[in-house]
Amino acid sequence: MASNSRKRKSTSQAQRLSRSDLLPTSPTIARSISLKNHLALAALRNGQGNIDLAGELLKTVYWTFYLSDALTVQEQKDNLLAAEKALKSSIVRAADTELWSLSDTDALSIAALLQLHDDQLSSLPVHRLEKAKHRLQKLLAQDEGFPSFDL
Repeated sequence: MASNSRKRKSTSQAQRLSRSDLLPTSPTIARSISLKNHLALAALRNGQGNIDLAGELLKTVYWTFYLSDALTVQEQKDNLLAAEKALKSSIVRAADTELWSLSDTDALSIAALLQLHDDQLSSLPVHRLEKAKHRLQKLLAQDEGFPSFDL
């Protein structure tokens, strides 16, 4: 009986998805998100960052993680951890010194994740993107701050 109710639930959920939910993000929106992320990274690299840019990049790192399958997480584990650490360190350092910076190594880790995120935006269906984003927003609201990866 439980399997029948699960079957009905998944069928009704599938029926609620519109055609646009099943398609990837429009190229215009994907480019806009990508440009925003890459400009934020460039600003941080050039010492022109701020808490909002660093926070948005950190959200993007987590969003990328939530969109990734287990194999991708395993392949990107070092970059995920390095990008998270680099952004959190940059935020802490800027709080003390008011100077924003990223090393070339840190910037490369973040850039690699941004490229993965760009690929996700252009290939994954909108409903998966929204589900992962909602999961992140819920986690951020619950923890009242950024979580730490436990990979």
